[in-house]
Amino acid sequence: MILRALYDLAQQEGLAEDLDFEMKPVRFMIVLGADGSAHLKDTAVLETPKRDKGKPRHQIPALKIPRQSGRTSGDKAEFLVDKCDYVFGSNPNLFGGKTKKLPERAKLFVDQVEKLSSYPELNLDEHKAITALLNFLQQPQDKREAIFQERWEKAATEAERKNITNALFAFEFGPLGSTPIHLLPGIIAYWRKSRAAEETSNLPKAKCLVTGRIVVANRQASSDKRGAQGQSLRSRFNQL
Repeated sequence: MILRALYDLAQQEGLAEDLDFEMKPVRFMIVLGADGSAHLKDTAVLETPKRDKGKPRHQIPALKIPRQSGRTSGDKAEFLVDKCDYVFGSNPNLFGGKTKKLPERAKLFVDQVEKLSSYPELNLDEHKAITALLNFLQQPQDKREAIFQERWEKAATEAERKNITNALFAFEFGPLGSTPIHLLPGIIAYWRKSRAAEETSNLPKAKCLVTGRIVVANRQASSDKRGAQGQSLRSRFNQL
């Protein structure tokens, strides 16, 4: 009873961590048109430090995105939000043998979107958005990377160019407004189901004492978040 009450309160107050999504700064939106057009929208805002000390810096707003893998080695495309290597198959900061990986990285990104396109529960507008995205990704390489290369070449400094190649890119479908494609309802549902399916039988599982769901036993929030959220929950629960 107490555990269930705490769980319900955490959901109500938005204190429970969403294991399928996270907040991260996304610098660029690739806005897709129904006519096959595409352009980059820079979300960064130039802000002057407090008390006018130091140079103005770009501040990038955080956006809810599909939880990323935290890849450290090996090639793995993130779902619908990733860096230039995967989204465009391009990275002007790579040289020599490192550039050989770019075509495969671009293909890994396309493969994920192709799987998504066959999801039967997408509505008509979501299908149109994914079709526009696939049309963009399946262009010849020189066209796929054109808007990225143009933006990179316009950067005033080497530091800014490095920031651009390290930035995250997401997508919008112009006819649906400013909601990112990865936050459309049907696509959220697809991502949650995909994440659940990735929990292989090799991982230890247990029945959650609160929700009754079978979950991976070691799926948990980070320790720093647990501490802050736990304190907040305890103070709210004591008021009930």
